[in-house]
Amino acid sequence: MKNERDDDWAAELVKRVGKAMKDARNGRSATWLSDRTAELGYRVPATVISKLDSGHRGSVLGVAELVVLAAALDMPPVALLYPALPDGEVDLLPGEPVRSLNAVEWFSGHTPRSGIGSAGAIDPSRMDAELSNLRRLQLSRNRETMQKTIRTAMSSERISQEFVEGGATDANPQAIRSLIEIYQERMERMESEMSARGWNLDA
Repeated sequence: MKNERDDDWAAELVKRVGKAMKDARNGRSATWLSDRTAELGYRVPATVISKLDSGHRGSVLGVAELVVLAAALDMPPVALLYPALPDGEVDLLPGEPVRSLNAVEWFSGHTPRSGIGSAGAIDPSRMDAELSNLRRLQLSRNRETMQKTIRTAMSSERISQEFVEGGATDANPQAIRSLIEIYQERMERMESEMSARGWNLDA
C-alpha cells in the first residue's frame, strides 16, 4: 500500500527549491534576498532563507513564500520547483519519476499528467476531468495568441494600405483583411465556448 503521506518526498521538494534559490543568488546573502522580498511586499525572513539554503526547512514551504522568492530572483516559480531542466529526473509525485521538463509542462498546464507516462493506469473518468480542466488554460492561451496575431495583422494591413496609396503595386491589403476575418472568426468560436462555460472574459 502506498504511503498516504510521504514526508521524504515533500522534504526533497523543499530542499530542491532551496538549492535552486541559493544557486540563483550567485553568492548574494540571505539578507539581500530577504530585503528583495520585502520590497515586493512580503518579507521572507533571512532565517527562513538560510534554512532553505541548508536544506533544514523540512517539508515546510508556503505558496506565498515560493511566489515572492521567485519574483525576487527574477525567475518563474516553476523554475525553482524543477530546476534540473531539461532532462534531470524529478519525482512529480511520490514514486513518479519524470524528466524535469515534463514536470514543468504539467505544472504549467501544457500537458496532462496522464500524458507524461509515469502515472500508470488512470481511470478514464479522471482523465476526462483532467483534460476538461486543461481546456480552460489551453483556450486562454490560444485566445491570447490569437489576439496578438490579429493586432499584428491589422498593423500589417494599415502599412500595406499606405503602400498602395503611395503607388506600390505589390502590396495586398485585401489579402491581409481576409486573413484577419478568418482569425476573428476563430476568436469568436473560442470566446463563444468560453462564455458558454461561464469563464471570465473582458466585456
